[in-house]
Amino acid sequence: MGRNKIPIQKIEKERLRSITYLKRKKGLLKKAMELSVLCDVDILLGIYPKNISNNKLLIFCSKNNIDIFIDKYYKNPLIEKEIYSLKDVSIL
Repeated sequence: MGRNKIPIQKIEKERLRSITYLKRKKGLLKKAMELSVLCDVDILLGIYPKNISNNKLLIFCSKNNIDIFIDKYYKNPLIEKEIYSLKDVSIL
């Protein structure tokens, strides 16, 4: 049984969208944790779902203190920043 490619667009059915969100959220958190451990990088991941039954802000930070992570980002102008949006994802 193979996996089919799905089109990357909004899932219209609320129930299917909620199920997909829960599954992919778990996978994304696992990948973020693996990347942090394997490559020794600091990661801050924030997920805020819109129009999903469990409307909770989820934050994963590889360090214990999120404030230190954010301060380091904003207070050091020499850090080269890469910021991506949905439009940029297809380029990667």
